[in-house]
Amino acid sequence: MSDWTDFGLRDVVVKILRDHAGSSLHHMGGSFLSAYQIALAMKARHKVLFDRLEMPIGGLDTGERPSLAGYLARQLSETIKAGDPEIEGGFLSNLHLKELVCGDAEETVISSLTGTERGVSLFRHVDRHSSRRS
Repeated sequence: MSDWTDFGLRDVVVKILRDHAGSSLHHMGGSFLSAYQIALAMKARHKVLFDRLEMPIGGLDTGERPSLAGYLARQLSETIKAGDPEIEGGFLSNLHLKELVCGDAEETVISSLTGTERGVSLFRHVDRHSSRRS
């Protein structure tokens, strides 16, 4: 088994995405969250689970791998690839992007992907019961 399965992380992440989707009534659908934002939300809402995973949030100059943000991005990518109908992914291009900063009251996370050839992974909840995405 894996942490993803053992801890029910898919359901935890879907709830975070659903709760932060914004309005599903807009023709463009709901908001996307970066893996950093999802990791920070998990830390805030599921502290015991976050501590059990024993991974730092991640970001520039942390020097620690694996990071929770990287782990979540990989797992979500695989989940989408397997056909999960509730999660949609995409990328934020690094074109003219100088810095991407996320944070909470305890820490600031600067994306380690800014300035690289890899885009920043973004994810959102897709409402299966609506013709619109959320």
